[in-house]
Formats: sequence, structure tokens, C-alpha cells
Amino acid sequence: MQMQRNLLAIALAVLLLAAFGGTAGAWPSEIEDRPFRFASGGGAPGYYAWHDAHGFHLWMLPGSGSHTFMGTIRTDGRFVGIRGHHLDGAESFQSYPEISGRPWFEVAHPAGEAGFVAPGREAECSPSRIFFKFTTADAADGIWFQVSGNATYIGFDLQMDGRGLPRNQIWYGGSSWHPETYKFKFENK
Repeated sequence: MQMQRNLLAIALAVLLLAAFGGTAGAWPSEIEDRPFRFASGGGAPGYYAWHDAHGFHLWMLPGSGSHTFMGTIRTDGRFVGIRGHHLDGAESFQSYPEISGRPWFEVAHPAGEAGFVAPGREAECSPSRIFFKFTTADAADGIWFQVSGNATYIGFDLQMDGRGLPRNQIWYGGSSWHPETYKFKFENK
């Protein structure tokens, strides 16, 4: 009887891992860990992307002055646990009672659309697409998310001040690699 319970528990754990564990560990090693330029407070304006045990991270540094960061992140899997972090001055919505006092957007949806707007901040999220537009100055803004399902890619289209960035203003992974262009994707193999 005990052996049957143990086998049932193992089978359930495997099923849960397959259903919710998604694609962990299968992403390219080049995107693992925080870019050293970001970690050392490099301060160069642009985007910093990485993957770690907590999921994917995309941070924007404005350098000096104010910049508008806009982009779209797509997958053929499903985004879950989407959160924004460290947003200048308006880190929480005061006008939306359902999220008042919480991080400016926090989406953990199984399906459907969600969107939030505040001065200088916009985000629209669906299971397979995240659109953002932040006007920020002086400090880093960030998005953290996880991917579940059988995602084969995560694609990025990143702009600053209404135009695609030169590749040397986008860093990813612990070695601070640069993509070929501001439109790029990581494939899950």
C-alpha cells in the first residue's frame, strides 16, 4: 500500500512538473544570469535581459535624462506571473482599488487579456504577448515573467524613444552578449 502511494506521488509530481514546469532549463546558456554590465551598475542606457531560476527578466536603464522604452515580448507558450519592478515615482496604482498599493502591475492570469495604464506606464498582457511602454528617468524599470507550456521561443522587439536600438544598447546573459538587431528571439531547444 505504501509503495502504491509513493508511486502515485511520484507520478503526480512528474505530471505537475510537465504541466507547470514548462521549459525550465532548456533555454540557451548564453541568456543565463544577469548581464555583468547591469550587475555592476554599468549605467549605459538600454535593455538588459536574462534568465535565472526565477524566470526571465527585462530591465531598462535610461542613463541620464528621460527615455520612453517600448516593446513587445512574444512566445508560442504562455506567459505567467508577469510583474513590473522599480518604476520611478509611480510604483503602484492609486486609482485602481483592485491593485492599489501593489507593484504597478502584477498579472498572474491563466488566460485572457489584462492591461493597466498609469501616467508614463502602459502594459497589455495576454497569454502569449506582453506589450509595454514606460517613460522613465534616473532609475531602472523592469519586467519579470515566467513561461509555461511547450514554448519553442521568446521573441523581443525593443525600442527606445520611438526607434529600434543599436544592438550595442541591448545586453543579455551573464557575459553581456548583444543580439544581432533590436528584434531578436531566444529558441528553446
